[in-house]
Amino acid sequence: MTEFVGRTLHCPVCHTGFGVEVPVGIRPVGLESDFRPIFEGPDPLAAEAAACPSCRYAGYLFAFEGGRSEDEDEIEHAGVPAPVRPLGIPDDDDLDDLRRWIRRGELVADTDLGEREPLPAERYLLAARLRDFLTQEDPLPIADLYLRGAWCARAAGERELERDLLEEAVEAFDAALDEGKVPSMDKGRIIYLTAELARRSGDFALAVDLFGQVDAHVDRDEEEGLRLYRLARRMEALATMQSDVAARMPSDEDLEAVRAGDEEWGGDDEEQS
Repeated sequence: MTEFVGRTLHCPVCHTGFGVEVPVGIRPVGLESDFRPIFEGPDPLAAEAAACPSCRYAGYLFAFEGGRSEDEDEIEHAGVPAPVRPLGIPDDDDLDDLRRWIRRGELVADTDLGEREPLPAERYLLAARLRDFLTQEDPLPIADLYLRGAWCARAAGERELERDLLEEAVEAFDAALDEGKVPSMDKGRIIYLTAELARRSGDFALAVDLFGQVDAHVDRDEEEGLRLYRLARRMEALATMQSDVAARMPSDEDLEAVRAGDEEWGGDDEEQS
């Protein structure tokens, strides 16, 4: 049975107080080909970002007063990827700038939020915009926020919102790669991930190009490098067919059957709702 941990958060921008509940002890039962964890119960990703109901300031829980600290281990989500360089509560100078920026309406520009509560995916969208405002020189955490938003939109069946967030994630990941913000040890994985997000968002030409670059950044003599190479070849076949199917992660047996240059897509993946 799923348990929940309650939090009373206070927005550092407008000081509004509000409650949230976070599921505890949730473990994924599967993985999609863009590394999205799949859950049978509540999706903890949907609860890891919060948005102020008044000013719409958004971020991870520890970006709010009363939220858990970055090193707190009370809420553990085994198998869920950790956030990339998450921000805590902004300092006073940043808060003054944020208040002016939010009052101008730039945080919610081009959204239809109105007075309604943001969807989980929209909370990540708002958090990504805030992160971009605060740290424009660091696109990798921004890309990660857009990616998590796309995962939440997919889980909720919000296909149009998912595609929009995937496109934002591709742009931010691509910027991180171009600007040298991705550590060399992670470059093969991030190139693969950017390619897979491009495929799912319908940019098949970019996907094929990026899948072809993965080999140069992985060590096929190592198990993880070989798996990533085979995974890239597998998904490249889908991109070549101009398929944006939401594929589950292929099994090790499927990946072992891949042969560079002559593989064909023959899996039984089904689009995920």
